[in-house]
Amino acid sequence: MSARRVERGDVTQTVRKIAFFAAFALFQLLPLFHLFLSPVVSVVGAFRGILVASLLTYGFLALASLLLGRAFCGWFCPGAAVQECCTALGAKRLEGRRKYWSKYVVFGLWAAVILIGVVHARGFHQVDLMFGTAGAGATRSFLFRYGAFLIVVPPALLVGRWATCHYLCWIAPLMIFGSRLGQRTGLPSLRVAADPGKCRRCTLCSRTCPMSLDVQEMVLAGAMRSDECILCGHCISVCPSRAVRFSFGRRLRTAGPVSPSGA
Repeated sequence: MSARRVERGDVTQTVRKIAFFAAFALFQLLPLFHLFLSPVVSVVGAFRGILVASLLTYGFLALASLLLGRAFCGWFCPGAAVQECCTALGAKRLEGRRKYWSKYVVFGLWAAVILIGVVHARGFHQVDLMFGTAGAGATRSFLFRYGAFLIVVPPALLVGRWATCHYLCWIAPLMIFGSRLGQRTGLPSLRVAADPGKCRRCTLCSRTCPMSLDVQEMVLAGAMRSDECILCGHCISVCPSRAVRFSFGRRLRTAGPVSPSGA
């Protein structure tokens, strides 16, 4: 791997980590920032007929995913910053082919409760972006500030890398649905593209992928589509042959898979 290539990859990942931990710092230092991501506040607001900040944020993320996929997860999510630390602490890679369906159940239950609340309140009657800030006691403040650790750290260390993102995240399905819709409607989108002919089969991309994806297999197959890809660019940064890269545009059909033997 050339020194220039290493430097470019290091800069990309450094910028990503700065963005990660800036988001986490805002989450910890500014109580108002909690409102933009709180699933509890969105439920309480729905039952009172109040359109709160978190619901607007989730709607924005869903719309953004039409063009940017799950880039929020890979670059700006405060909880993902904690998962990044767990990986650095030695959280193991999730081996084998897994079905990450449980997060859809979590999302479905959460969305259903919100819908019930809206029906109960007979719709939204007001918009209050500050709803949830008044009267926050010590217990709620503690959960707001340290809930990410409680939800993220045990699964990551006991199950594997980014386990919460795979199994429990209620936001991920929104962006997955948005990304799929964007592709079906032919919208240009941010994605990872591959050149199978350049792959050296070193497995670096797969071994270092935060989401435990078999990136090399995807590269050789010429099919980089995965609902679990968070567009972190780690595979791009470590690839010694530039077989993977970021691309923005309409997804084109590939010519076909390349066999592991290179034939």
